[in-house]
Amino acid sequence: MQLPDATPVPGLSSFKSLFARKAWADTGLVAALVGTACLLMPVLSWAGGAEFALRWSSGGPVSAEEAVAVMGLEGSRKVTAYEVEYFMVLAPPVAADPPAIGRRRVRSDGKVELTLKYRSPQPFGSGFDTETACALGKNTSVKRETDISVLQTLEPSRAYSISCEREAKKTLDFPEAMRAKAMGCRNRMKRVSVGAFKVEEWQLPQGRLLEVSMPGSDTPQDLALFMAKVKPLLDKGVVVVDRSKTQAGSGCS
Repeated sequence: MQLPDATPVPGLSSFKSLFARKAWADTGLVAALVGTACLLMPVLSWAGGAEFALRWSSGGPVSAEEAVAVMGLEGSRKVTAYEVEYFMVLAPPVAADPPAIGRRRVRSDGKVELTLKYRSPQPFGSGFDTETACALGKNTSVKRETDISVLQTLEPSRAYSISCEREAKKTLDFPEAMRAKAMGCRNRMKRVSVGAFKVEEWQLPQGRLLEVSMPGSDTPQDLALFMAKVKPLLDKGVVVVDRSKTQAGSGCS
């Protein structure tokens, strides 16, 4: 069987070369996933990458390290710890529905990451002014992405995001004009990165949440590759969580 072409993604080519044939050899799984993905592919084009994610709070691995082992991820590991705080942005530079949400992450090495994130069930139009929307200060970067979450039904759910990001080795705050209000809780998160994959272990007020994610392109091929790699987690009985990581992390009760 010849493998279909897929748009190359930095950091993912080695994964594809190792696992593509294995994924496509399971014709039943791939046929179902590709068929579903084709039906659910967005009608509008969206100039940005994609991130595939699966989240669970019970069943299966109970730590990021255990999830890495179950998935059989090999290669050098990078472990980073964060303290994460979410903010309601009462006066965002650009009004959006749902409203933009703020996030501040402090890494274990002291580096601070400030993010203002806009999400939508539809791709943002060409008229969305990122220069105005991302007024966090100097050296702010903009990332456009399709967030593809695997639901309990094992079908993909898409949301489109524009993330305005600023980093510094010092305290960063949202501009006063945005009227950012902390949601009242600080969460701890540990991330284990292996190759193109990230496995995160969150300690939330509601309990533990784990997430595995992979960058890629919004194509049936990359969806099938991701599903093939998380299949061992499903076989271990993880109970998939439908809510997004932002929804889970910003819920302080």
